[in-house]
Amino acid sequence: MYTFTTFKNVKKSEQGFRESALREEILHSEFVLCGKHAKEWIEKCKQMLLEIDELKIWKKKGFESIFHYAAYFAGMSRWAVTDALRLMKKIEDKPALKQVAREKGLNAVRPVVTIATQETDGFWAGKVRVMDRESSRVYVREFKKQGLGQSDGLTKSEDLANSEEGSNRLERGAGPTGQSETLTITLDPEVAKQLLKLKGKGNWNSLIKELLEVRKARLEETKPKPVKTESRHIPAPIEHYVVGKTRGQCGYSDCLEPYEILHHTQRWGLEKIHDPDRIVPLCKAHERIVHCGLVEDEDKPANEWKVRREPVWWDYKYSIDQLVMEYRKRT
Repeated sequence: MYTFTTFKNVKKSEQGFRESALREEILHSEFVLCGKHAKEWIEKCKQMLLEIDELKIWKKKGFESIFHYAAYFAGMSRWAVTDALRLMKKIEDKPALKQVAREKGLNAVRPVVTIATQETDGFWAGKVRVMDRESSRVYVREFKKQGLGQSDGLTKSEDLANSEEGSNRLERGAGPTGQSETLTITLDPEVAKQLLKLKGKGNWNSLIKELLEVRKARLEETKPKPVKTESRHIPAPIEHYVVGKTRGQCGYSDCLEPYEILHHTQRWGLEKIHDPDRIVPLCKAHERIVHCGLVEDEDKPANEWKVRREPVWWDYKYSIDQLVMEYRKRT
């Protein structure tokens, strides 16, 4: 027996498929819209909790605690209530940060609540207003590490250590004087034996410096020439070279995150040049901090960069950075 598919049946099948796809898209859009509004309303509930708790409204309405009250009316977990109360108490006397929280949510101010004071309220509000949460967190870490806020009564960071898991696990800790570091490296026995041979009666610092210089020289031999072009696309040889210099990690000092963006330190929009000496692989957070104008010494190697308190408003690069930031907001 043969089954014949007519043109009419094909048209019905295609129409049914289109209707099904349209229905799925409508359902998805409605769900996203409802989810967005749900997040907005929960955020508003979080920011009312502190006042509700202080006025004991939950008790006046017959509930055993603020937790039962929030769970009954807003479906909030005990952890969410505790977290919201903690954050709101931290910014209770900081009007600028409270305004940012109203505009962007409590998560936006989370990275700075432990460092902001009444005196630095406006300073930190300005930072979190233009940065996302992860960029703010990284900026605070670098800010503390450099001791930029000591004049404001801020303390140095206690979280300076980084760790990398893998076959070669690296644990690092600053020496007592801050001038040296102790590295503990797990190696294969054969590799360790070869390194011991190379070191001989010398010291490890000299050997490692020598090996780094050899690697640097080899990279220089393979460095491609700059390319002037109207295309934003970075040529493959240049991309391979700049990524290889950091082995795919962010080029910022002490950052072991994988790179996400190749950053032109001279701003491609100004010169239309892809220069391997002026392209740096950066993680998203450090790239965002750079485009906020909060990194100095961009003309130096990236491992020498430092964050600063305020952008240099008259720097020609900053005009490009503002355009980049505005474009990202729109998209």
